[in-house]
Amino acid sequence: MRIFLDTSALIVLYHAEPKTVQVEAFAKGARIFISRLALTEFRSTVYKLVRGGTLTLYAGRALVEAFRKDLGKYRIQEVDTDVWRESAGLVEKYSSKINLRTLDAVQLASAKRVDARNSVKDFITLDVHGLSQAAKAEGFTIRP
Repeated sequence: MRIFLDTSALIVLYHAEPKTVQVEAFAKGARIFISRLALTEFRSTVYKLVRGGTLTLYAGRALVEAFRKDLGKYRIQEVDTDVWRESAGLVEKYSSKINLRTLDAVQLASAKRVDARNSVKDFITLDVHGLSQAAKAEGFTIRP
């Protein structure tokens, strides 16, 4: 199975949350694709948890290090000119109707690029905003 994880799904593989078990089930044995953007978003999310008091700084750094060590498990889609162009098109296409945020559009554009090359139809996200709606409209099966 080939899947694309956005950062909201990726983070729960390292930090236990209510949907962790479901995301782990999809990830087990799958070829996992992520956007290069996730490398920065992951860190941003971890340090947001530190600022909010959910994680200590020590625990946050440990999560970042665990993710860094695991990077070889993931196939990384570069955020190149084509991805930026596609993300702008997605914003124009959807943002007047749904809340497709900027970085979510980059995630979706990355997933579309992966799909075109690797036939990936499962988009794993915990997003409750416009990303899941736009990804579904673009033909992805949204999980969990």
